[in-house]
Amino acid sequence: NETLAIEVASWVENRCSGITKRNCVLSRLQLLFEPFDQGPRSVRLEGDTLDVTPLGLSDDICHDLQVIDEAHHIFNSKHRHLRKVVETDLKYHRRLLLSDISQGLSSDVDFPKGLVEVQLRQVVRSSQRIMAAAVQFQLKGKDTQELARCYHESDGPPLKSFLFDLKDDEEMYEQYAVHTVQSLRHVDQTFPGMNLHKQMAIIVPTLEFRQKLTAPLERKLAEAFSGRTLKLVDSVTACRNCEIGAVPRRDAEWIVMDTMPKMDGLEYLIVSCVGLDSAMDDEGLQLEARSLLYRAITRAVMLAMAVNHAVPGGWFGFLRSVRLQKDVEFDVEQALAADTADVKIA
Repeated sequence: NETLAIEVASWVENRCSGITKRNCVLSRLQLLFEPFDQGPRSVRLEGDTLDVTPLGLSDDICHDLQVIDEAHHIFNSKHRHLRKVVETDLKYHRRLLLSDISQGLSSDVDFPKGLVEVQLRQVVRSSQRIMAAAVQFQLKGKDTQELARCYHESDGPPLKSFLFDLKDDEEMYEQYAVHTVQSLRHVDQTFPGMNLHKQMAIIVPTLEFRQKLTAPLERKLAEAFSGRTLKLVDSVTACRNCEIGAVPRRDAEWIVMDTMPKMDGLEYLIVSCVGLDSAMDDEGLQLEARSLLYRAITRAVMLAMAVNHAVPGGWFGFLRSVRLQKDVEFDVEQALAADTADVKIA
């Protein structure tokens, strides 16, 4: 996706000291994202914004290293047109595929033959509680990867859910705005004084959901946090913005709100999963829903939250009967063994 590609360029740019080196490194980097028929894009920094320019598909271009992130999407049988561009239309000397099959929409993934496989079983960026929650939505069974575990021993804060009964369908987005603001209040209480600028993501199910939630949520954020300027931005806008140095130069705190396909591969200190739950009785949608929740939770580094109306037979239904025992130490092994949302494949 475009956002992840630009985030990679931003990551590289932020690690280059001096404008000369920065421009030199960026000139050697090209990005490929949908639509693939536009070919790789060149990238350059204009002020504090990354700009990309399509180069088209050409036989003259040969990359020393081709890195395919989210490879489970490219080499899925549903995306043969994407695979053709990567394998046939682009030349390369070396190739690196990065993949987590549990993030895919199905297990029907056919990677190229002859590759050296390296399994990464430890996660550095996320807390143990985040990983324990994500395992509940990880694919299990034959031909799947081992359960990922944390490299470190940081528990992190408990996951938090804001579940509510939907009183009126016409007021659905107003209700979601109210409970999403409650989740931000929880963040403010958990991390007092923290600047949320590009540190928090709100992941929603569809673009239509985002559009309809934006106005009531912006209004209620202004009411609840009158002393601060919290601005909702999409993921591409946030990633294109490059701020040199650790201290944000903006008065407004950008909170990133977007759909999961645009968030793939990204990470945020705090993630709120808003409106992502669905009923588990539809087998056709089960893998897709599981993938959505797994990918959303694993975007979080420190704190993950769920904001959702009560869905009969939904994935989050069990959370209504769960209570935090504050006087009991977190047991990661016990949490990993609790298969509350088990999805297996044959």
